[in-house]
Formats: sequence, C-alpha cells, structure tokens
Amino acid sequence: MYILGINAYHGGASACLIQDGKLIAAVEEERFNRTKYWAGFPVQAIRYVLSVAGISPYEVDHIGISRDPKANLLQAALFAFRQRPSLDLVRDRLQNTMKVGTLKSEFAKHMGVGELKAQYHNVEHHRAHMASAFFVSPFTDAAILSVDGAGDFVTTMWGTGKDNQISVQDEINFPHSLGIFYTAVSQWLGFPKYGDEGKVMGLAPYGEPRYVDLMRKIVRVQRDGTFDLDLDYFVHHAEGASMSWEGGEPTIGTIFSSKLVDVLGEPRAPRTELTQKHMDIAHSLQAMLEEAEFALVRRLQKDTGKQVLCLAGGVALNSVFNGKVLPNTEFEDIYIQPASGDAGTALGVCYYIYHQVLNQPRAYVMNDAYTGPEYGNDGDSHRTRSLWLEVSAVGDGSAREEGGGSRGGRECHGLVSGAHGMGAARARQSQHHRRPAPRRYEGHPQRAHQAPREVPPVRTVDSPRSHRRLLRPDVP
Repeated sequence: MYILGINAYHGGASACLIQDGKLIAAVEEERFNRTKYWAGFPVQAIRYVLSVAGISPYEVDHIGISRDPKANLLQAALFAFRQRPSLDLVRDRLQNTMKVGTLKSEFAKHMGVGELKAQYHNVEHHRAHMASAFFVSPFTDAAILSVDGAGDFVTTMWGTGKDNQISVQDEINFPHSLGIFYTAVSQWLGFPKYGDEGKVMGLAPYGEPRYVDLMRKIVRVQRDGTFDLDLDYFVHHAEGASMSWEGGEPTIGTIFSSKLVDVLGEPRAPRTELTQKHMDIAHSLQAMLEEAEFALVRRLQKDTGKQVLCLAGGVALNSVFNGKVLPNTEFEDIYIQPASGDAGTALGVCYYIYHQVLNQPRAYVMNDAYTGPEYGNDGDSHRTRSLWLEVSAVGDGSAREEGGGSRGGRECHGLVSGAHGMGAARARQSQHHRRPAPRRYEGHPQRAHQAPREVPPVRTVDSPRSHRRLLRPDVP
C-alpha cells in the first residue's frame, strides 16, 4: 500500500511517500527549483518520490494534504463575528482554502493525470505536525506538542500518543500565536523574509534581557500554562498582512502595529547596522518565547504524567529552547522531528493516514533525515552540470587510516592543500533544508596547511542528567 503526503500552497511545499508504513522518500520542492521555502504545488517533489518507488500516480492508494478547510469552522466563524477582519484578509484566506480543499482536482491539474484509484484525505495541519513527530519516533507512549505560526485556525496543539493512535487534548486558536509574535518582532528587527526568524535566534546571544518586561506585556502567559497576545501590537487579526503562498518564495507583509513602534522606536531597515539595542530586543524576544513554551511543556507533563515528549512545528524546533527542555523539566526523553517546519507535514500526513485513519501497526523509526535526492559519483545532476562542477569519488568513508582518519578525508585534504576549493556530500539529502548531506568537508583553498574539518552526524545529546536523551535525527 502506497500513501502520498503533500504540503502545498504554503511555505516549504513538499512530498512524502511511504509503502506499508516504511518511508520511501520525502523532499521539499526547493531542492529542485532552488527557491528557498518555495510555496505552491510540489510537482517535482511528487515526481521524485514516486520515481524512487518506481511507480506512477495510478498506483498510489491514498493521497493526503496537511490542511483541512472543514476543521475549526466554529472558531473561525466566532473570530470573524468578533474581530470583523478586513475583506482582503477574508478573500486571501478563502482563495487559499479553496485550493487545499479541492485536492483531487488540484492534483489532477498539476500532475496531468486522469481518474485515480487513490482515496483523498485532508489532514488537519497540527495533527499532521503531531503525527510527524510521534509516529516515526522510537517511543510508543508520549506527550506531543506542536507549535507554529498558524494552520487551519490553530497555532498550538497538544495531546498524547499511544502505539498507533494520537489523542488531542487541547489547542490555542488564531490569532494568538507564538510564531506570529516571533515573526512580528523579527520584522521590526529588520529581518522581514520568510524564515528569517532563525537569524534572530542567532542574534539573541549577543544581547541582554533588557526588554523582557515589555515582551511579557505582548505575550501574556496564563496560570494554566497557555498564553494569549495583546493584539494591539499586531495587525494580522484585523487588517491582515499581505501573503503570497503560490508559485514562488513565500512573502509575508508587516504584521506588527504602530503600537510596537511606539514602544520600541523606528524599525531597523534590512541590512543596516545592528546596534546593542537590537541585540537586546532579540535576546528578550527569545527569552519570552522560551518562557511561554516552557509553560506549555510543564503543563503538558503535569497533565499527562508522560516521561517522553515529542515536538514538531516550526516554533517548537527552536534549537536553543530544545536544548533546555531536559535539564529544566521532568521529561526523561525527547524526540524532535528534524523537518519540524511545514515541509515535515507531508510526512505527518502519510503516517496519520496509515496509523490514525487505517489503524495500521507501527512499522518504522526515523533514525536519520536523509530522505531526499542523492548525488552519484558521476556528477549526473542538474545542479552540478549547471555550475560546471567537476565531481569525482574520493573513497566511501568505510576504510579508516592509521590514527583514525578516513581515506576520503586524506584525499580531500590533498585537494585543499593543492589550492582547490572543495565540498563533499555523501548519500541522500535531508528533507530538512538546514542539512544538505550527511557529511561535508571544509577547507580554505589559500591555506595549504589547514586540514579539512569532518562534520559527523549527531543523533543523541546527553543532558546534564545522564539518563536523559534528546533525539534529533542527524540534524545539528
């Protein structure tokens, strides 16, 4: 039985294929068109995962997408009644919803196929996130938390997983979102592009938490561990923000209001000087995010009594926060889906259908994230050909030299010493855009004495309490 999962018309468009519960391939569309976070219908990604299995669309049994327009209709209606959003916001949401709600016709149109035997499924966005973490983890009993910007009118969802079923306990609805909060302040800091939040996380350690008290006015953590936003600092709920989710790099218009400018000052223009104030605001932003996420995690542990936590969602993937969970909570083990952003929901769709819908037993553990295309030794890829790169094999890495080094490493060192620029990749690419290949070698071509640096995959990180584990499959 083949199941095809799709993330479409949102950032990180992607496809995943499984056969009888075993992962065949998963990849983002950006791997083929070279447009980061590309949003639209992932035609090339779908063709690739089908080609790995050697099948056509006519042989697929189930096709699903990580959006369900019918989910949370009551909450959306109440929001519209209370907030009276602008007509532009309503129109944009309806256009996007219509596309994901007509999966059968959209698939036929883009893939050029006729009537298929496949059954079609719309899987609620955060349930796909939760499935992507729990169902491929090594654990059969766990608490699950999904946190991102927004999907199907939900921004945060949590529950438990037991064997081949997930149970949702509660959720936080749009417009209250930690992802939107982080994006808004990132925009003010001069990082307006989709995905720039990671740069702000990297900026945070250079600052001090001088603005945390202000951040606590923007994000109000409640006694029950949930949160809400002071919406006066935002416009996404009323005026809306211009968004583009089709056929290119996703864009998001300004989502902070004039009130944020009143308290922080004029926004920084992109690519201008970063001052200590900017660094302090980034630090305070990160601190506030961690405070809110820790409140959720502690509530989840208290309510469920579980010893294992599975995380997914672009906000849950915040790696600074990830590293602090084990030392500061009662959880014993954590599994973090490496493709926790929306690209990973394609994988979640597959396993949600296989386990939750079809009630099939668990059959796969995701121990690494290398599920995409691979480069052969002949350099036969569109990317290497287009760049006029010379590709050659330098050993398979299995033989070890005296002193512990690999033969491939020695040969690469010779290339670098000879003033050649050089890069190396082994095996398949990761579905997650942050890690393109299992290993790489780096060296400066002008420094003949410099040895290349081999970066091995990292799977398990011990916490200060040595009996605990943090699992992020082969993602640094």
